[in-house]
Amino acid sequence: MADIFARFAAIYNVGEPQIVETTARTYRLDWPDGLPEAQIWFAVNYVHYPFDFDLTGRTIIAAAKVMAGHLSGIPGDRSAILYIPENDTDHDRVHATDDSGDHYVGDFGDSQFRQTSEARKPREVDSLFA
Repeated sequence: MADIFARFAAIYNVGEPQIVETTARTYRLDWPDGLPEAQIWFAVNYVHYPFDFDLTGRTIIAAAKVMAGHLSGIPGDRSAILYIPENDTDHDRVHATDDSGDHYVGDFGDSQFRQTSEARKPREVDSLFA
C-alpha cells in the first residue's frame, strides 16, 4: 500500500498519506493537510486501478469519506463517500453517496458531481466506515 501511494504522491505532486492498517488487510489513509478535490477523486481511482501493480489474486475496494463542503455538485451541508462503482468499465469516474442517501457520478472530464439514480455502490464500502 505504501508503494502505491508513494507513486501516487509523486505523480500528482502531493504529500504521502499516513497509512494505518485498521484490520487485516484494511487500511485507513489520511492526508493531514488535505487534498484538493480533483486529487481526492484521483486517489480513489488510483488505489482501485494502480499503475504497474499486479492485482492478480487481490480485490481492492477503494473509498473516501469527505467532509461536507468539499465536493462540487454535492450540497455543501452534506458529507459524502466516494467509491468506484460496481462493474466499472469506464475507469475515469467516481461515484458518491451523500449522507442523505443521494447518489452522484463524477467524470474526470468534469469538475463537479452530477446527481444520478444509479448508485452502483459496492456493498463492502459501507463496512469501511462503520
